[in-house]
Amino acid sequence: MNTFAQYANGANRISLITHVGPDGDTVGSVLGLASILRAVYPEVKIYTIVPDTVPNYLNFIPGFDSLICYEETPEKTVEAIRSSELIGCIDFNTKRRMQYEEMQKAVSDSQAHCFMIDHHPYPENSSFDLIFSYTQVSSTAELMYYWVRAMGWEKHIGKEAAEALLCGIITDTGCFMHNSSRAETYGAVMGLIKSGADKAAVINALFHRSRESQIRLKGFVLNEKMTLLKDKKAAYITLNKKELSSFHAEKGDTEGFVNIPLDIDGIRCSCLIREDEDQIKISLRSLNDFPVNGIATRAFGGGGHINAAGAEYNGTPEEALAIFLRELDVENEIYDRKKNIKNE
Repeated sequence: MNTFAQYANGANRISLITHVGPDGDTVGSVLGLASILRAVYPEVKIYTIVPDTVPNYLNFIPGFDSLICYEETPEKTVEAIRSSELIGCIDFNTKRRMQYEEMQKAVSDSQAHCFMIDHHPYPENSSFDLIFSYTQVSSTAELMYYWVRAMGWEKHIGKEAAEALLCGIITDTGCFMHNSSRAETYGAVMGLIKSGADKAAVINALFHRSRESQIRLKGFVLNEKMTLLKDKKAAYITLNKKELSSFHAEKGDTEGFVNIPLDIDGIRCSCLIREDEDQIKISLRSLNDFPVNGIATRAFGGGGHINAAGAEYNGTPEEALAIFLRELDVENEIYDRKKNIKNE
């Protein structure tokens, strides 16, 4: 903490960066921290940077309009990174999660101190000068709340920062449906509410502003695209570009779809395979103690937590599905074997 304060005190410009495919946790954490840093260091220029476009459903987060997007303005983004004396990688544990080589190079070549705040397992220690990593928390936003308090900056958590961080906690826990059994998580939520966050307003903005086409897409998924594998206690959904286009789908429109099959009795694992413009996005969710991060890591080189993991894959949806089904059998065998040993 003291070292970070020394770095920040010597900086005129600070860049805070999200991972590629920005979600509520990484965006909320970056914008929340930016708001707090601006209060602590009013003379310092704070850049908030995303590798690619942010889904519109997150546009209610204060500071959303200040985000600099590499995909849209690569030169401006790289210049912001190069001009900074302190760089923060927020909600990711390896620089590869920025995806774009020019962004990675700008960070790696910079003489600035680089710090990481993240909750994912296996941080790439050699890539950062300072690492704040705690895998037990629900989200990076939750960790950010503790971190800010440890820095002695709790009084600088205003309403805007509080709602940004609360957004991160709510989205990464699926509105407290998974990875949220620690009592401390609700202590963080209580603290953010005390700092001005309107929990009802955040939930309403996240989950009750759907477009008609998005609701119709969900109906299509439920009726036509959800496949149950009851003998494997699993389900999967696949969506290709043509199907998404027919519903005028925008980035973020499939958010939460992967959780739907888990509402079915007997289903403990769910996979969403979505074909984007240049890659396949894999999302995995599970219930109780069935781990999906092993599938994400072994099959696709991704990662995550026991109940929520993901990855990207360069290939076809059909190939991705075949790989998932293969690794699902492996994970079921491992899981059942461990259960049997425990019962004995």
